[in-house]
Amino acid sequence: MNASIKVTIRSYDIITATLPEDMRLDRKLGKPIVVELESGTNVEAMFEELPWLGNPLEDTILIFVNGQQAALNDELRSGDVLDLITPAAGG
Repeated sequence: MNASIKVTIRSYDIITATLPEDMRLDRKLGKPIVVELESGTNVEAMFEELPWLGNPLEDTILIFVNGQQAALNDELRSGDVLDLITPAAGG
């Protein structure tokens, strides 16, 4: 079994409504969304594993990891902070 990593996901509009119910209250209380993924997971695989995040290819989601724009093949590391932004949320 591979080790796991934990990443924090911040979204300004896209996922609150689609969050699994157990995460919805935490989000409404302003708590960060922290998910556990298999070590070696890249951005694209994260979206496949967590379909409630949306589809970055269909939903025009801008993805930032630790403040830097990310590519779908970028590997995630434990402690990473992902910002998911749609153009409408950006202002």
